[in-house]
Amino acid sequence: MSELIQMIKNTTVPIICICNDHQKPGIRNGLAGYCYDIRFTRPRVEQIKAHLRKIVQSERINITEATIDQIIEASHQDIRQCIHSLQLYSSGAGGSRGGGGKGPFKKLNFEKKNIAINSFDSASSLLSSATNLHEKTERFFADYAWMPLFVHENYVGVQQKGIR
Repeated sequence: MSELIQMIKNTTVPIICICNDHQKPGIRNGLAGYCYDIRFTRPRVEQIKAHLRKIVQSERINITEATIDQIIEASHQDIRQCIHSLQLYSSGAGGSRGGGGKGPFKKLNFEKKNIAINSFDSASSLLSSATNLHEKTERFFADYAWMPLFVHENYVGVQQKGIR
Protein backbone atom coordinates (compact mmCIF):
# COMPACT_ATOMS: atom_id res chain seq x y z
CA MET A 1 0.00 0.00 0.00
CA SER A 2 2.84 2.39 0.83
CA GLU A 3 4.48 1.75 -2.57
CA LEU A 4 1.22 2.58 -4.32
CA ILE A 5 0.91 5.80 -2.31
CA GLN A 6 4.50 6.74 -3.25
CA MET A 7 3.75 6.08 -6.91
CA ILE A 8 0.62 8.27 -6.71
CA LYS A 9 2.62 11.08 -5.09
CA ASN A 10 5.39 11.04 -7.72
CA THR A 11 3.54 10.38 -10.97
CA THR A 12 2.09 12.86 -13.44
CA VAL A 13 0.02 10.13 -15.07
CA PRO A 14 -3.41 9.48 -13.52
CA ILE A 15 -3.73 6.20 -11.65
CA ILE A 16 -7.19 4.72 -11.28
CA CYS A 17 -7.74 2.68 -8.13
CA ILE A 18 -10.95 0.71 -7.77
CA CYS A 19 -12.21 -0.28 -4.35
CA ASN A 20 -15.29 -2.14 -3.18
CA ASP A 21 -14.81 -1.49 0.54
CA HIS A 22 -14.00 2.08 1.51
CA GLN A 23 -14.04 1.22 5.21
CA LYS A 24 -11.01 -1.09 5.24
CA PRO A 25 -8.34 0.45 7.48
CA GLY A 26 -5.67 0.39 4.76
CA ILE A 27 -7.92 2.29 2.39
CA ARG A 28 -9.57 4.65 4.87
CA ASN A 29 -6.42 5.60 6.80
CA GLY A 30 -3.90 5.41 3.96
CA LEU A 31 -4.81 5.40 0.31
CA ALA A 32 -8.00 7.50 0.57
CA GLY A 33 -5.96 10.56 1.56
CA TYR A 34 -4.15 10.53 -1.80
CA CYS A 35 -7.08 9.76 -4.09
CA TYR A 36 -10.00 11.68 -5.51
CA ASP A 37 -12.95 9.56 -4.40
CA ILE A 38 -15.71 9.08 -6.95
CA ARG A 39 -18.63 6.94 -5.81
CA PHE A 40 -20.75 5.16 -8.37
CA THR A 41 -24.28 3.97 -7.86
CA ARG A 42 -26.23 1.32 -9.68
CA PRO A 43 -28.01 2.89 -12.67
CA ARG A 44 -31.77 3.39 -12.37
CA VAL A 45 -34.13 1.22 -14.39
CA GLU A 46 -35.20 4.22 -16.49
CA GLN A 47 -31.58 4.98 -17.43
CA ILE A 48 -30.88 1.41 -18.50
CA LYS A 49 -34.16 1.21 -20.41
CA ALA A 50 -33.33 4.41 -22.32
CA HIS A 51 -29.94 3.04 -23.36
CA LEU A 52 -31.37 -0.34 -24.34
CA ARG A 53 -34.02 1.41 -26.45
CA LYS A 54 -31.24 3.28 -28.30
CA ILE A 55 -29.48 -0.02 -29.00
CA VAL A 56 -32.75 -1.67 -30.06
CA GLN A 57 -33.53 1.20 -32.42
CA SER A 58 -30.07 1.45 -33.97
CA GLU A 59 -29.75 -2.32 -34.40
CA ARG A 60 -33.38 -2.72 -35.53
CA ILE A 61 -34.15 -5.42 -32.98
CA ASN A 62 -37.79 -6.47 -32.74
CA ILE A 63 -38.38 -6.69 -28.99
CA THR A 64 -41.25 -5.78 -26.69
CA GLU A 65 -41.11 -3.37 -23.76
CA ALA A 66 -42.06 -6.24 -21.48
CA THR A 67 -39.04 -8.23 -22.63
CA ILE A 68 -36.75 -5.24 -22.07
CA ASP A 69 -38.18 -4.90 -18.55
CA GLN A 70 -37.61 -8.63 -18.00
CA ILE A 71 -33.97 -8.33 -19.12
CA ILE A 72 -33.34 -5.41 -16.76
CA GLU A 73 -35.02 -7.11 -13.81
CA ALA A 74 -33.23 -10.41 -14.36
CA SER A 75 -29.82 -8.73 -14.48
CA HIS A 76 -30.37 -6.76 -11.25
CA GLN A 77 -29.66 -3.58 -13.23
CA ASP A 78 -26.24 -4.76 -14.44
CA ILE A 79 -25.90 -2.92 -17.76
CA ARG A 80 -23.23 -5.34 -19.07
CA GLN A 81 -25.55 -8.28 -18.46
CA CYS A 82 -28.46 -6.40 -20.07
CA ILE A 83 -26.46 -5.79 -23.23
CA HIS A 84 -25.28 -9.41 -23.27
CA SER A 85 -28.89 -10.64 -22.92
CA LEU A 86 -30.03 -8.25 -25.63
CA GLN A 87 -27.30 -9.60 -27.91
CA LEU A 88 -28.44 -13.17 -27.27
CA TYR A 89 -32.02 -12.14 -27.97
CA SER A 90 -31.11 -10.38 -31.21
CA SER A 91 -29.11 -13.36 -32.47
CA GLY A 92 -32.31 -15.33 -32.74
CA ALA A 93 -32.26 -16.68 -29.23
CA GLY A 94 -35.49 -14.88 -28.43
CA GLY A 95 -37.21 -16.19 -31.52
CA SER A 96 -38.31 -12.83 -32.93
CA ARG A 97 -35.48 -11.61 -35.15
CA GLY A 98 -33.44 -13.12 -37.89
CA GLY A 99 -32.59 -16.50 -36.46
CA GLY A 100 -36.09 -17.20 -35.21
CA GLY A 101 -34.83 -19.16 -32.23
CA LYS A 102 -32.54 -21.40 -34.26
CA GLY A 103 -29.30 -22.80 -32.95
CA PRO A 104 -28.51 -23.64 -29.35
CA PHE A 105 -30.99 -21.10 -27.95
CA LYS A 106 -34.47 -22.37 -28.83
CA LYS A 107 -36.13 -20.25 -26.18
CA LEU A 108 -34.42 -17.53 -24.20
CA ASN A 109 -35.19 -17.62 -20.51
CA PHE A 110 -33.94 -14.55 -18.69
CA GLU A 111 -33.10 -16.08 -15.35
CA LYS A 112 -32.27 -13.79 -12.48
CA LYS A 113 -28.60 -13.03 -12.11
CA ASN A 114 -27.08 -14.76 -9.10
CA ILE A 115 -25.48 -11.87 -7.27
CA ALA A 116 -24.68 -13.87 -4.13
CA ILE A 117 -22.02 -16.11 -5.67
CA ASN A 118 -18.41 -14.98 -5.28
CA SER A 119 -15.62 -15.19 -7.84
CA PHE A 120 -13.96 -18.23 -6.27
CA ASP A 121 -17.19 -20.27 -6.27
CA SER A 122 -17.87 -19.14 -9.84
CA ALA A 123 -14.42 -20.27 -10.98
CA SER A 124 -14.80 -23.63 -9.29
CA SER A 125 -18.19 -24.16 -10.93
CA LEU A 126 -16.88 -22.91 -14.27
CA LEU A 127 -14.16 -25.56 -14.30
CA SER A 128 -16.45 -28.34 -13.07
CA SER A 129 -17.63 -30.99 -15.50
CA ALA A 130 -20.96 -31.15 -13.62
CA THR A 131 -22.18 -27.79 -14.97
CA ASN A 132 -23.69 -27.33 -18.41
CA LEU A 133 -22.70 -24.67 -20.95
CA HIS A 134 -25.46 -22.26 -19.91
CA GLU A 135 -24.37 -22.42 -16.25
CA LYS A 136 -20.73 -21.97 -17.25
CA THR A 137 -21.64 -18.83 -19.21
CA GLU A 138 -23.48 -17.46 -16.17
CA ARG A 139 -20.49 -18.21 -13.95
CA PHE A 140 -18.10 -16.50 -16.36
CA PHE A 141 -20.18 -13.32 -16.32
CA ALA A 142 -20.31 -13.30 -12.51
CA ASP A 143 -17.00 -11.42 -12.77
CA TYR A 144 -15.64 -11.55 -16.28
CA ALA A 145 -12.62 -9.42 -15.40
CA TRP A 146 -11.24 -12.16 -13.12
CA MET A 147 -12.63 -15.38 -14.62
CA PRO A 148 -10.06 -15.64 -17.45
CA LEU A 149 -7.30 -15.31 -14.86
CA PHE A 150 -8.84 -18.00 -12.63
CA VAL A 151 -9.22 -20.34 -15.60
CA HIS A 152 -5.66 -19.66 -16.77
CA GLU A 153 -4.28 -20.41 -13.31
CA ASN A 154 -6.34 -23.55 -12.64
CA TYR A 155 -7.05 -25.16 -16.03
CA VAL A 156 -4.00 -27.42 -16.07
CA GLY A 157 -4.79 -28.75 -12.58
CA VAL A 158 -8.37 -29.50 -13.55
CA GLN A 159 -7.27 -31.36 -16.67
CA GLN A 160 -4.71 -33.42 -14.74
CA LYS A 161 -7.33 -34.44 -12.18
CA GLY A 162 -9.58 -35.61 -15.01
CA ILE A 163 -6.85 -37.82 -16.49
CA ARG A 164 -6.19 -39.75 -13.29
